[in-house]
Amino acid sequence: MLADQPIVPLGAAVALVAAIVATVLVDETDVRVGLFGLVGTLVGALATFEGTQRKSRQDRLARKRSAGRLLQEDLLFARTRCHNALNNKRFWAPRLDLRLDGWERYRETVSEELADTAEWQDVARAFEAMRAVQSKCNGLRSSFGDRPGLGRLSGDVIAEYLKRSDAAVDALRRLSGDRPTDETAVPDDGA
Repeated sequence: MLADQPIVPLGAAVALVAAIVATVLVDETDVRVGLFGLVGTLVGALATFEGTQRKSRQDRLARKRSAGRLLQEDLLFARTRCHNALNNKRFWAPRLDLRLDGWERYRETVSEELADTAEWQDVARAFEAMRAVQSKCNGLRSSFGDRPGLGRLSGDVIAEYLKRSDAAVDALRRLSGDRPTDETAVPDDGA
């Protein structure tokens, strides 16, 4: 916990105390006025520095939480689509395509924040598997229309995504600090 605390404010606080002690001990008025000015400057600098550090920590936490939450949502949306596809033996309509742009936007944040290499790999592999599912769907659409049926290979690609997504969702839950519940697969509305 102490490793997260910056060392500079401690050094600045020591310098401030030293300046205050010097101010009290000096008899000359001109020097005392100068030291009071120095103390005021140090206090202002410390307050500014601490405010900047606090804002930076808050911004980082907000980015981390947002990335975790939004990527969880994308993974859970894909899981619902995949469960429905397996139940219906058909892929989804184009308007329900899997959302992959969030991964492009937030993967750098996730890579910085997930200290555990295994968790990072879990998340990256889940999005690779999700991309493979959408790619399979897109490839079949060119030959079989908007809602192509699932064959064995399509089912295998979907099963691989479902397997990989569990670990990724768990890692992103820890990243965001949330404990959202998983969506349940619902019957497809025929779209």
